[in-house]
Amino acid sequence: MLLYKSNHTTSTIEAMLRQEEKGYSCKDYLHQQQSFEENTATFALHNRETNSNNREKMIDWYYQIAECCHFNSNTMAIATSCLDRFLATKIGSRALVDSKYFQLAGLTALYIAVKIYEVEVMDPKILSKLSQGLYTKDDIEKMERKILSALEWRVNPPTALAFVREFLEIIPSFAPTNGTTMNGVYELSRIQIELALRNSRSITIKNSLIAFASLMNLLNSVSNFNMQTIELIGCHISKITRIDWCSEDFKNTEYLIHANIDKESCINFKCITNFRPRSIGNTKESTKNSCKELSTSENSPRSLTKYC
Repeated sequence: MLLYKSNHTTSTIEAMLRQEEKGYSCKDYLHQQQSFEENTATFALHNRETNSNNREKMIDWYYQIAECCHFNSNTMAIATSCLDRFLATKIGSRALVDSKYFQLAGLTALYIAVKIYEVEVMDPKILSKLSQGLYTKDDIEKMERKILSALEWRVNPPTALAFVREFLEIIPSFAPTNGTTMNGVYELSRIQIELALRNSRSITIKNSLIAFASLMNLLNSVSNFNMQTIELIGCHISKITRIDWCSEDFKNTEYLIHANIDKESCINFKCITNFRPRSIGNTKESTKNSCKELSTSENSPRSLTKYC
């Protein structure tokens, strides 16, 4: 049974890797000259710091929405993937020089992800209210069509969190674990990934690499695993993913993840680790408000237009 599960996990990871390679890569639209209109590309390069900050604020806003509506973190990662890949297209490049277009694209990317992956769909009218009426229901639905067309309907990216879930299936083959340990490892990997997601340097890094690096960062901090076991797990994942965990790319990704971590607070995560991730962005305390109350509740996220 264990062998069957291992083979199934390996097949799933290999399928996700093919999917990642073929349809879900993203070029560095913030730092590389693009073959769009010359004025647009040049202006975008001059304003890359502004665009990077806008992107980070948009992702922070995503997680505020997620916390209010109890959405899955993976849905926010999908929304971010849709936004990044859209901004890297010719039609999406306008957002790099037009902040209102950027906001509308970000708003709509979230709408698309929630519509596909969550039980409760966000009404475009609610999103319109969150923009203080700057964007109408028709604006959002029109942008939805643009994004889906530009992405060729590729809205099922293999996220870093999805890779982590599969990687965790491998661990029991090498070390005895319990639910508490695995849940703790997953939660802290999730926080590392969410922090990395905000960093514009992660745009071109494959999700499989981010997931692998975040997991190995964590295993090195968990007392349940000795060095030999960690190396066996790392070598096995490396063999499946064909990611060299001794390479410069892997080390740079580990450094990027470490750089996003503030050692102040892991107090809410009672785990068997001395890892210290910071709290997520500016997200507020979880609330019982439904999505229908987002635009009127005092505890709802700030208006999109005030936020970024």
